[in-house]
Amino acid sequence: SSVRGAVGKFWRAISYASPDGVTILGKVTYHRFNAKIWRALLPVFDAKLVAEAINDDWITDAGGAKAFISEADFYTSMFELVDNFCEEATLERVVTWLNK
Repeated sequence: SSVRGAVGKFWRAISYASPDGVTILGKVTYHRFNAKIWRALLPVFDAKLVAEAINDDWITDAGGAKAFISEADFYTSMFELVDNFCEEATLERVVTWLNK
């Protein structure tokens, strides 16, 4: 779907292959990526509050103590992010928002 394609662009840009060949996203890159998104979206950026929110999101998205997330975890994370910032989560609006 077009949503999968839009989210896939982000995934391909920031994920990497683990030693066993599985494509994953590490915690540090996840934090940097999300901080950039939050900085672009928030009218006032409070680094400490955003870091806390991203850390909370990581715990949810990674299922606790994992050092990485899978592609499926990332897709879920992006849908949650879109839901927070997109007024009406119709397919068209989600794709438009993701492609901004």
